[in-house]
Amino acid sequence: MSFVTPALAVGGTVHQEDIADLRALGVTHIINVNWPDRPEPQAVVDAFSHLDLTILDDAEPKPESWFRSGINFAATLGPTDKLLVHCGHGINRSPAMAYAILRAQGHDETTAEQMVRFARPQTGSGSTGACFAVYCDSADEAVA
Repeated sequence: MSFVTPALAVGGTVHQEDIADLRALGVTHIINVNWPDRPEPQAVVDAFSHLDLTILDDAEPKPESWFRSGINFAATLGPTDKLLVHCGHGINRSPAMAYAILRAQGHDETTAEQMVRFARPQTGSGSTGACFAVYCDSADEAVA
C-alpha cells in the first residue's frame, strides 16, 4: 500500500489478515476495484466503509459511471478518514481510480499522474502497463 496523499492510498489485494494493519494506518474506507471474480473477504467489507467497484483489467476504456461512483464515495470522507483504493496488484485500476479522485479534487492531469506515480512507482508497469494510460483517459472524460 502506498499513500498518494495523507488521506488517499493505493494498493493490491486486501486480505482479512490485513485489517489490523490497515486500521493502525488509519484506513477507514476501502474501494475494491479488483477482478469481478475475486470478491472482497466479508471481514474486510465489515471492517471498513466499503465500496465494491470490481472491474476487468482489460485495457478497455472504463465507464464514466465507474469513476463517478469512486469519486462520489471519496467525497464522503471526513477530515480524519483515510481511503484505500485497491485492485489485484495496485498497478493499473487502483492507481487510475486514485488519479480520477485527484482530478476531481482539482489537480490537473500532469500533477495527478505525477502524484500517483511518485507514491506508487510500479504504476503502469509490466506487461499490462499500457492499461493505466487508457484508464486515465477515461478518468479525464469522467471529470471533464
